[in-house]
Amino acid sequence: MGRADIYNMHATEAIEYWVNLLDRWSLIPGKTGIDYGEVLEKKFRNYRLFDYWRLVFLIEAVNPDFLQDHIDPNAALAFIEQLIRMVSGLQKGLNPTEKRLNTDETWLPFFQEVDDLILKMKRSTAGRKIIETRIRDVWDAVKKNSETAKNRHGGMVKAGHWKTYRRLRNFRFVDQVDPDRR
Repeated sequence: MGRADIYNMHATEAIEYWVNLLDRWSLIPGKTGIDYGEVLEKKFRNYRLFDYWRLVFLIEAVNPDFLQDHIDPNAALAFIEQLIRMVSGLQKGLNPTEKRLNTDETWLPFFQEVDDLILKMKRSTAGRKIIETRIRDVWDAVKKNSETAKNRHGGMVKAGHWKTYRRLRNFRFVDQVDPDRR
């Protein structure tokens, strides 16, 4: 799985293919690293996409220190700062009133994207460190109320007040210019 010939056989696959593959690969105990992590990262480099950061943290899960060795520190810092703002926004978006949460209908799909990203981050040492040092308390509060918010969302859809939104794929979130993607 970690050999370069595996990459060559699947080089034309979309980023989602690699995210799913590495997601499964990172769960295998005793796995070895991948030889093509740097090539894969460069191919899909776009600091503004959730899927790119999912991929980076999954590569980091199988190739320790990948983030530190291969990712621009300014891009990583911009990502972390934006993640902090997004998690804080999700907490504010819960909009608790005295008796219940008063979320907007777009809260759930956004929460699902951030939750998936954070799950991928938890697979890597660098991702766990970012979560523990920068967003843990706020994220725990969001997660604590997420089931209630999901149930509220489902009830509002079922009653016909809201529509169901699909997951936000290839969601852009960092407002910075990526010199490699002009």
